[in-house]
Amino acid sequence: AWTNDGRVVYVSQASDGSNVWVWEPAATSPRQLTLDARNIHGLAVSPDGRYLVFSSDRAGTFNLWRVEMSGAGLTKLTNSDGEVSPRFSPDGRWEVFQSGYQRGGTIWRISSEGGEPVRLTENRAQKPDVSPDGKLIAYYTLDSESAPIWIFGAMPFDGGRLVKTFTFAPTGVERLVRWVPGGWGLAYV
Repeated sequence: AWTNDGRVVYVSQASDGSNVWVWEPAATSPRQLTLDARNIHGLAVSPDGRYLVFSSDRAGTFNLWRVEMSGAGLTKLTNSDGEVSPRFSPDGRWEVFQSGYQRGGTIWRISSEGGEPVRLTENRAQKPDVSPDGKLIAYYTLDSESAPIWIFGAMPFDGGRLVKTFTFAPTGVERLVRWVPGGWGLAYV
């Protein structure tokens, strides 16, 4: 993930197990942000560059954790079973994520300060991404109205049905959908 000031945040096993590191353009070497993060399944940097949210199984199951970019103030944000793929809203107030990693998942959101998560989808939904204007959330799912075909699209930020859908190519293996800069469209593999 990129920070707004040009740093790169990434996962590496350069130390003892998977941890989050940051590389700064002026630095001679990267700096480790987490200790004993274990397995990491997604990370996101807040729009103001103050926080990093990542998914880790350090407590026995995948949950979302927030840490300051200095590496201080580690806080567990979620307590359910299998929260992955975190994405910040553009204003930094919300974290959108997938819950139910092993079961196919649904999309939820939680305040970046913590609290009770809110479920946004009823049907299977995976790997969300928030539009640059904060009005839509893109994700992918299995089309429930036809044969098992993987589709993607976007729903309103407060949840609901997909407002527009597209079909992945049948040869696609990695299903990942992201908003393009400016928010005028979706990019996918």
